[in-house]
Amino acid sequence: MLHHGKVIRLTDVEYCPSVACRLISTGQLIGRGYSLSTTASGTKLFAPNGDLYLRSDLIASVGPLHYVRVLLQFIAEKVQVISSKKDEYLLWHHRMGHPSKNAVKHLHSATRNFKAVAIPTNLTPCSGCATGKMAEKPFALSYSRATKPLELVHSDLCEFPTLSYYHCRYVATFVNDFSAFACIYPLAAKSDTFHVFQEYKAWAENSLGAKLLHLRSDRGGEFRTNEFSAFMRQSGIEQQFSLPDTPQQNDRAERFNRTMVEKEEAM
Repeated sequence: MLHHGKVIRLTDVEYCPSVACRLISTGQLIGRGYSLSTTASGTKLFAPNGDLYLRSDLIASVGPLHYVRVLLQFIAEKVQVISSKKDEYLLWHHRMGHPSKNAVKHLHSATRNFKAVAIPTNLTPCSGCATGKMAEKPFALSYSRATKPLELVHSDLCEFPTLSYYHCRYVATFVNDFSAFACIYPLAAKSDTFHVFQEYKAWAENSLGAKLLHLRSDRGGEFRTNEFSAFMRQSGIEQQFSLPDTPQQNDRAERFNRTMVEKEEAM
């Protein structure tokens, strides 16, 4: 209701009590048959029958927004705010840190003066839950093993937080897949991996009387240098790399690293 008693009925509006200024879409008014005339001196609103409904001085203009001074009165003092079950559930789902539907359902019984929240049936997946709670499915156990010594060797590098007595921070491990026999070589730097592999290869092949056929490791740079790759091609050894961020594909070396670190921490 305007100050002179004329009424403009607005529907499909959003009730936002914390907003200091009321926003009215001129496009919605024009769609209902009203017409607007805005000049540097002010704004005029005309009814569908041509009558002048509103005249106001233009206070300021920022981009597409025009600030005008209008005296408005509510027809009814009370405004009814209707929210759907879905909106109410999502509100508390977000506020409580994305709990399950069951947890939101029992909020009223676990707290005081809390109204029960109805759980909607047609819920779409929550993007926050999908991002924060998604877990990778476990890998299936592998029962395949090498059928002869040095057919497959697992290798990895393990880093320790402190230097050893001989100033070594890394440990290179080589695990024979056939017998699960492991060898450990301390390293002062990752670049020493190639040299200790040469030592392991010479020792293992002479000791077991077999040729090393496959070396499986992660995609660390120490296993992929030009020098390392050229030596592997000349020796006829196939390198097998696990996929990025997939240590399960080099599980025997990773599990041995864990066993070694647990023993070291226990001592």
